Amino acid sequence: MIWFIGNLNRSQAASPSIAVRVLDPQTAELSWTNTPGGFALEETDALSTTNLWEPYSPGPTLQNNQFIVTVNIEPSTNRFFRLRQTSIGGLPPDPGTVAPPLDTTVATDFSAATAFLYASGNPIQTGVTNGTIESRRAAVIRGTVRTRDGATLSDVRISVLGRSEFGQTLSRADGLFDLAVNGGGQLTVRYEKDGFLAAQRAIVTPWRDYVWLPDAVMIPFDTAVTTVDLNVAAMQVARGSATSDADGSRRATILFPQGTGASLVMANGTTQSVSSLNIRATEYTVGTNGPAAMPANLPPPSCKTRPTVGSTSRKELRQVKSSQGSRPGRWSKPTVRPLRSSL
Repeated sequence: MIWFIGNLNRSQAASPSIAVRVLDPQTAELSWTNTPGGFALEETDALSTTNLWEPYSPGPTLQNNQFIVTVNIEPSTNRFFRLRQTSIGGLPPDPGTVAPPLDTTVATDFSAATAFLYASGNPIQTGVTNGTIESRRAAVIRGTVRTRDGATLSDVRISVLGRSEFGQTLSRADGLFDLAVNGGGQLTVRYEKDGFLAAQRAIVTPWRDYVWLPDAVMIPFDTAVTTVDLNVAAMQVARGSATSDADGSRRATILFPQGTGASLVMANGTTQSVSSLNIRATEYTVGTNGPAAMPANLPPPSCKTRPTVGSTSRKELRQVKSSQGSRPGRWSKPTVRPLRSSL
């Protein structure tokens, strides 16, 4: 006998309902609408606090925006089904809600226990090249992404710099992420999200264990945009928005001397000369979360001194970005960044 218990929904989104159609005395068809938020069919053979709900296998097929599974009907056996929400807004689910149950009668194999992250039918970590994760070296990097004000930040693309074989994942609604890698060395984790400055964090990874990164803070590009006409025969000034914290008030300011030329570095590595640019000057280290907002790890002595960019030493670390859709460009001569002394 088949029983439909209901939905386990972790958001305010509408939950789909299961339709049951008996095909013959031995089989029935369960179907539900493909609803945003991601719902997985689970089953158990009894309703008690000790029975586990397990993902129904095989997974459903999608036909005309309807998920469909076929189940066997056994007159003397009860089968209970429910839909559980596995993701919110297309984000990965909490691994704890989709991990297969562990066999408590034997020692847990770390590699096998974490393979669901990248090798399941609906993986949390996508794009992992087959055979990349080695059983004896498997590790999982965990971390949290936050905004400058400390709120969690979701939908951040997490990957390993220069190691495309590890694929990618996204930070979840709570800002957390899990990324399976091969341990035994230092890796650089890259954080990317549209509208935000990218960041990198280096970490030494163990074998067959979890490792946590310190919280990473991502900041949006400054909203102030200055158009710089490189054909103008005069010094030009680009300024960011005014900022203020315990160290005082300031504005990121860049001076472009007369005769400065520029070329954009395009995504394919080619360059393109330009006569004008829209410039944003964004300060990283504003507020109490400034150190966590640094674009990358600094050498240990830098933790007790001021960050340095180029040939100028200053407290604020800024990044110049063109809004033309390319990476930061190349200048024909140095630009000038006047500093406010805080000695």
